Amino acid sequence: MVKNDDFASGELMNHLRENIGEPSFVNMEGFMQNINIDLIVFEANTNRNYHTIVTSGMSNYSSNVEEGCEEWKYTELIMYLPSEWPVRQADIQDELYWPFGWLRKLGKFTFDHQTWFCYGDSIPNGDPPQLLSNKNPFVGFMLLPPINENPDFFTLKTPDKEIQFLVVFPVFLEEMNFLRNNEFTLLLEKFDDFHINDIINLQRANVCE
Repeated sequence: MVKNDDFASGELMNHLRENIGEPSFVNMEGFMQNINIDLIVFEANTNRNYHTIVTSGMSNYSSNVEEGCEEWKYTELIMYLPSEWPVRQADIQDELYWPFGWLRKLGKFTFDHQTWFCYGDSIPNGDPPQLLSNKNPFVGFMLLPPINENPDFFTLKTPDKEIQFLVVFPVFLEEMNFLRNNEFTLLLEKFDDFHINDIINLQRANVCE
């Protein structure tokens, strides 16, 4: 994995402003590491009744992709939270912090493990998978296209790279097992049957139970 120092973070921010709106604030990672993941936060408003969290820093490094999959060398992650979820640091209780911690962890995952992400990938929390936290029923994540956004958002093209955006969506153990044995589109069909969207809902149905 190679760092690309030529990437201007302004290009990412401009892309987000054009497609989502003005960010509410940026949650900066507090100390320097090999790779730092900041979180750009768009609070819920009258146009979007959910919070949008986008990573910044993951696409400063090229992922170790397979031949023929070069379009996935650079990625950033998105997570959607319901409007009642606290997103300002002073308001986040311990049991509600896990989305932010996991976005940072996943933002470093491809760097730490010399791998890459694309649509349909699943990331379990351990082997065997464990709960993401004591206060929610999920054991891992799947990565989805950002269908909440307009098509222009999906890929940010700069003079030297293309950045793809992936939605991080938590899943139950049974859903994780289903993903391991089936195309991810089949799980999306189950979500559609239950009218489940990609905004995190701790009370949603387990579609593979």
